[in-house]
Amino acid sequence: MKTQVGGLLIAVSTLVIFTRAQELWKCNSDSDCPANSYCYTYSNNCYCNSGFQGSTYSSQSIYQNEVCAELWKCNSNSDCPANSYCSTYCYCNSGFKGSTYSNQYIYPNESCAELWKCNSNSECPANSYCSSYCYCNSGFKGSTYSNQYIYPNESCAELWKCNSNSDCPANSYCSTYCQCNSGFKGSTYSYQIQYIYQNESCADIKG
Repeated sequence: MKTQVGGLLIAVSTLVIFTRAQELWKCNSDSDCPANSYCYTYSNNCYCNSGFQGSTYSSQSIYQNEVCAELWKCNSNSDCPANSYCSTYCYCNSGFKGSTYSNQYIYPNESCAELWKCNSNSECPANSYCSSYCYCNSGFKGSTYSNQYIYPNESCAELWKCNSNSDCPANSYCSTYCQCNSGFKGSTYSYQIQYIYQNESCADIKG
């Protein structure tokens, strides 16, 4: 299944595979949550305050050991960087994503990077396909920002496929693909905490 988001066609079924096993930050009170967030007691999960988003998965709800990063607040387009516009916060134009966290909305001092535009599959790198922009095939993610969509000259890296926990490295478990345990992240591609690439290890977030 695919859906239109901000002018981009996203493979929803693929994204679900990698988010369903991620552990949200549980809490009983605000003091259990990180800075710039609060405890939503109805679900007992930490949520970023208005104007902040999770720094890794960029949602209002956050995962274990994630922080809430402040969005780029603005009053007009002139307050925002190139290839973006103002709507309370700065947002990248269609065909662009934040250069650090690869979202439509951006954080202060982040820039908007152009996605890999294409007309046919032959214009995209190995293990990807064209749907207005280049997207990694199922089982692969961008080698720089670990997304399904990719930036020019980025490649699609293969995720670590598994059948059981014994197929995965230390501090990880198997859920179709190897995913790091809570408190650990991929040692190479730090923009995603949970899933990892072939021959990558799981590093302690606290170092």
